[in-house]
Amino acid sequence: MPPGTPDNEIESIRLFNYASLIVACVTLPDTINAIKLGYPALIFSKVIGSVFYLITPYLWFIRNLLTKKLILYCVLIANIFVSASTFGAETGFHFNFVSMLFGSMFVFDLEKKHELFITYFFPMAAFVLLEATDYSLFAVPNLDVSYQEYLLFKNFVVVLISAQSFALIYRHLNRKQRLTIHNAVTEQEMLNKELQRSTELLRNITENIDEIFWVLEKGRLVYLSPAFEKIYEIPSTTFLEKKDYADFLVIPEDFERFTAAIKSPTFAQKGFLDIEYRIKTKSGVTKWLHTRTFSVIQNEKILRIVGLTEDISRQKQLEYDLIAARESAEKAANTKSEFLSTMSHEIRT
Repeated sequence: MPPGTPDNEIESIRLFNYASLIVACVTLPDTINAIKLGYPALIFSKVIGSVFYLITPYLWFIRNLLTKKLILYCVLIANIFVSASTFGAETGFHFNFVSMLFGSMFVFDLEKKHELFITYFFPMAAFVLLEATDYSLFAVPNLDVSYQEYLLFKNFVVVLISAQSFALIYRHLNRKQRLTIHNAVTEQEMLNKELQRSTELLRNITENIDEIFWVLEKGRLVYLSPAFEKIYEIPSTTFLEKKDYADFLVIPEDFERFTAAIKSPTFAQKGFLDIEYRIKTKSGVTKWLHTRTFSVIQNEKILRIVGLTEDISRQKQLEYDLIAARESAEKAANTKSEFLSTMSHEIRT
């Protein structure tokens, strides 16, 4: 089987091959009997049929299961056609088409239009051709009636057993396939529901956090959470349509440092970034942002980079206020110290 062939298809073809060998064994006595009878058309059809039954399982170039079924179905119909045309309408060989139709209902999937067409078209076409040729296309004069009756009975039994054994195997196969498909569909539905639930949960989280959640694939942004528009004060589509994100709203004082960070080997090879920088929004407000990332690795390559960008302007302002307060306190302490030192000197003098 070709690499990647599904397990259920491999099992289907394997069971089909077993069924073909069963048909070959059942029809072998009929082939021997036809050779003894000595009628060329009959010998040809029986021998070709037996050969097909035997070699079809080993024809590596026929990998399609429907093609295999169609070949054997047509060979069986051809055998009935030649027998009916050789011995005439009065022998009733054409009634074996009924057995073929009955068996084919278990072999082919009648819910598929093309297989339904195959099931009924070929037996009906053979029957119409028999009627059109008056069952005499391969007629043999002065046929031994007693032998003919024996041959009729034996062929009817052979075809019936062949068709039904073939059909029973395929009925079992069909049930097993349907169960496998049902289980696969059920499992897929469960996976889809779980994926949908996880996606919905992730969407709810990313759409309700203050940080910008973003995803980068192959150097292109593929997702930006709604927080982007709140922080950057522009539509996310404007940013997603850009080809270069390095200089987007970053103030000149931080541009070189920011560009160096996203072009560094650490980010290019590992997808890691942890940087603070400032942007100037459309309304003229300067904001401090903190971006940190992690990468999703597959086959030792970066599949995507996921990042969080946070507005830390408030924290930075608090830091500046604390620094200013400390400097003010230090200045006041120095002033006080200088004042006390001066007063002490004046008192001594």
